[in-house]
Amino acid sequence: MRKSSISTIVAILAIWTQVVLAQTVPSGLSWVQIAAHPEKFQALERIRNYTKNFGNVVGYEIGGGWYGIALGPYTRTFAEDALNEYIGSGLIPEDSFVSNGTSYQTQYYPLMNTETMQVETPKTTILGDSVTTGSQIVQAENTKEAPMISVAAEVEAERPEEQFARAQSSERNMSRKQKQILQKALAWSGHYTGKIDGLYGPGTRGAMTLWQTENGFMPTGVLTALQRESALNVYNSFLADMGFGTAFDLRSGISVEVPKNILGSAQYDPPFIRFESKDLIDARLILISQTGGQARLIALFDVLQTLELFPTNGSKELGKSNFKFEGETDLHYISGFARLNAGEIKGAILVWPLERGADYQRVEDEIFGSFTRISGVLEDPENLNTDVSPTDYLAGLELKQPSLSRSGVFVDQQATVITARDDLDTCTNIKLGDGSNVGIAAKTDDLIALQPTTRRAPSTIARLRNSPIQVPHPIVIGGYSYAGALGAPTISLGSVQSLVDLEGRNGIIRLQVNTLLGDIGGPVFDKTGALIAILLPSRAPTNKQLPSGVHFAASAQISKLMQVLGVTSKPTTNLKKIDTVSLSKLALETVVLVQCWD
Repeated sequence: MRKSSISTIVAILAIWTQVVLAQTVPSGLSWVQIAAHPEKFQALERIRNYTKNFGNVVGYEIGGGWYGIALGPYTRTFAEDALNEYIGSGLIPEDSFVSNGTSYQTQYYPLMNTETMQVETPKTTILGDSVTTGSQIVQAENTKEAPMISVAAEVEAERPEEQFARAQSSERNMSRKQKQILQKALAWSGHYTGKIDGLYGPGTRGAMTLWQTENGFMPTGVLTALQRESALNVYNSFLADMGFGTAFDLRSGISVEVPKNILGSAQYDPPFIRFESKDLIDARLILISQTGGQARLIALFDVLQTLELFPTNGSKELGKSNFKFEGETDLHYISGFARLNAGEIKGAILVWPLERGADYQRVEDEIFGSFTRISGVLEDPENLNTDVSPTDYLAGLELKQPSLSRSGVFVDQQATVITARDDLDTCTNIKLGDGSNVGIAAKTDDLIALQPTTRRAPSTIARLRNSPIQVPHPIVIGGYSYAGALGAPTISLGSVQSLVDLEGRNGIIRLQVNTLLGDIGGPVFDKTGALIAILLPSRAPTNKQLPSGVHFAASAQISKLMQVLGVTSKPTTNLKKIDTVSLSKLALETVVLVQCWD
């Protein structure tokens, strides 16, 4: 039935087109405006697509350098029926609207022969049916342009109560979707702040009243057809400028509106689909599509927080079947969400430059509001199924890097970690290598003690040596030499050369050993596996260059820290040397990666 009625409408419209196109925007008629573009070639390209289905496509310049595309002309009632029919059938965009043509200026399509006023009407097809209008030439009897009568003037000439009644009647014929689009247009113009629900309550009425007042109309709280057209033209102009178009992606199972003038084509890196900037605006859209349940949703949320693009402030919420976040970095606004439904996790992340902040909410509303789940989902990403993840990039996205990475050592069953102080006391967010948060419990001149914010227990703890050593004394240093890139600590062999530093300070021993930056804060063991010191950053006397391999470690301050905290750790009584393999195993179980995430 719908297919038949559409074909009937198109056939009638083709006849109307042939009769009235000899005139330019005649009064008393209406059009269905379906698009507007800032470039003429874009408008003509879209017109070519629409002429595959319609034989009454027309194009008019609408001012401000914009090129409108419309269907018609019709009577007002017929135009409203056609609008609802075509939107319901998916033939035209849902933000199409009925126009009285008051904004239409020079006609640029179809081109008209001004000498004979000939109009060529293309063949009309609709959903596989054909309405034969041929390629006919229509001769106009009067070659003079018909006089223009302003529809706006006619409406304004009505008494206020008549104009209000007409506005109410017109509004009643609007579908809920059309009302939602008008609400969105009012929101974009800064007049409406409520929910886009298509329900005209006090908030929407107040927005209409405010719009009417600011635009010089009588504040009735009900927009007339002309007023709606004006508000929608602003909304549609912004959409056209951004080049919003539907990305209907069967591979990911997502349909969403994408600003194609700003963002390039999709790049697939499961579980993400990335739309990168075309360099006009520093923006980015990332879609999420993967299988999984609640555990994987939580894992995905954790992974996202390790990305460089994740906001450093703002809000984040994690629920049983969804998460969302929003905030900003130094350069961008960032917001995102994901929802778990029927074993599939899908969502989106928008990155938008702070310098274009006025457009951010508009773009976010258009993208997130159009997000639709369809059949399909990306293949499972391997990086979320293993314990190994890249250190710099994840599925094409740069990972956030800590500002400082050091080593530390567990010294009690409450998971207290001792490490080198080395700027950690100025860090606002300290984490261990497994992502757990720790706080500063106590500190000395050179060392700092960290304790977890949630209860945990290490498998093994380091034992302090309870007897003095003699130099030279062989040692082993355990540490994350490469800042966690290897996923496990390494050991470095060396010796204690002096029980005091170069300035004669007791409790700071001098070592001969080759280490890297990541080893700082790591434990210094003797060959029995006993903890004797914590490796400190290299420090040479002023204007001096120390020989290679000369380092220092704090010894006496370990027991002082433990006393302040009331930490009980049984000292070792084992004086039997253990082999290198056993020392490596000891480092693996007691050494921990410490990172500052400012």
